[in-house]
Amino acid sequence: MSETPRGSRLAKRRSQRQPPTPEFVIDRSLGRYQVPQAVRGRGATAYTLFDLYGEHEQEMPDVEWLSDAGQNGYPILTADKNIRRTAEELAEVERCAVVMFALPNSNMSGSEQVARFMTNWNRILQACRKPGPRIYSVHANRIVQVYP
Repeated sequence: MSETPRGSRLAKRRSQRQPPTPEFVIDRSLGRYQVPQAVRGRGATAYTLFDLYGEHEQEMPDVEWLSDAGQNGYPILTADKNIRRTAEELAEVERCAVVMFALPNSNMSGSEQVARFMTNWNRILQACRKPGPRIYSVHANRIVQVYP
């Protein structure tokens, strides 16, 4: 059965309206493998700090990679909820209009971290459409904006 011209125009409009999937920066607090692989499995680009900075990732100050992510428009996934509590780091989030999604508990296993982000994947993508600066806490079945 062939598609009608009207149907093909509608499909074309829908595809044109789909915003591009953002490219994410994955903080070292989430590791190099499980969360980045899950994000890539959803068709998104995921950069770990190791991908971006190589062996220097461990000594890279948070303000530097926060700045780089913000200036490139890359949302951040992290388990470091203290970024919003550190004046210098929060100032960088503000200055570079960072959009960040932070787990409220840094003591989760890799599979628990993946589950949190993937359960909320569509919510995360929707939140990425809004300009920063914004920080969200990623809970079991919802995300909550905690900054500003």
